[in-house]
Amino acid sequence: MDTDELLKTLKAQQRAIEKAIELVSESEKTGIHGPVEALAAKERLRKLGQAVAASPYLQGCSDLQSWMEEVERRARAVAEGSKAEFGANLEGELQRRGLSMTGHYPIYKCGLFTVEANVDKASVRLWYGPQEEQMGDFPMVPPVVADGIAKARDSLGSGRRPDAILKGIQDACSLTHEFSDGRPVPIGKVLTMMALVVQERKYYENPTKDNYTGYSRADFSYDLYCLRTWLTESQQGGRVRLDVASRGQTKERSLFLWVPDDSEGRGTRYSFLRLERPR
Repeated sequence: MDTDELLKTLKAQQRAIEKAIELVSESEKTGIHGPVEALAAKERLRKLGQAVAASPYLQGCSDLQSWMEEVERRARAVAEGSKAEFGANLEGELQRRGLSMTGHYPIYKCGLFTVEANVDKASVRLWYGPQEEQMGDFPMVPPVVADGIAKARDSLGSGRRPDAILKGIQDACSLTHEFSDGRPVPIGKVLTMMALVVQERKYYENPTKDNYTGYSRADFSYDLYCLRTWLTESQQGGRVRLDVASRGQTKERSLFLWVPDDSEGRGTRYSFLRLERPR
C-alpha cells in the first residue's frame, strides 16, 4: 500500500472513530427517560452501526459492542414501560385541563377525540371521532398531547350559535341548487358550500388566502352535532334530518360525513342532509 492509500485508510478510520465518540457522548449526555429519548437512542445506534461498519478497529472493540447492546436493551425497556406510563400520565394531564380519558395503549378516548399512540415512533396521532378525521401528530409527551387535545376541542366548529348554524346550513343548501324542503342534499356538497358561508366579510371583499377562514370536515361535523343537540332540546329535532350512509358510500370521503351522536364519541356516518319546515 502506498502512502496516499494509507493516509486515505487512516483518515476514514479517524472519521469513523470521531463519529463514534460523538454519538456515544451524545447518548450519555441525553439519557433515556421516555419514548422520545428511546427513539433517539435507537437512531444513534443505527448511525453508530454505520461507523462501526467503516472501521475494523471499532469492529474489534468489545467494550463498544457491549455498550451498544446495553443501550439497545435500555431503549427497549423504556419504550415498553412507556406504554403504561404514558396512559397514566396523559390521564393526569387531561384531568388538570378538565378532560377525562378512557382506554389503554395504543388507543385512548377523550370525548369526541381518539388518541392513537405509537411507542416505536414516539409519536401520537390525534383523531376526531373514531379515527375519522386526523387532527394532528404530536411527540409522545403527555403535557404536549393534552395541550393538543384541549386546543383541538376549543377550536372545533365555526363558533356560531346553533340558530346561526341552522341559517348557514339553509344558505349552504340553497347554494347547491339541489335544495327544496324535504329533499335530500349530498352532505359533501353542503360542506363545500358551508365553507363559503362561514367566511367573514373581509374574505368576500378580498378573497385571498390570508382572509380565508378554514372550515374542515371535523368543523362541519361538530356544528351539525351542536345544532342537532340544540334542536332536540328545543323539540325541533325534525328540522334537520340526516340519512345514514350505505357501505358503498363510505368508501369515498366526499360522499359521507361522520357526525357524533353524543359527547362520548359515539356517532354515525351520513350521506345526505335534508331540511324540513318548522311545524
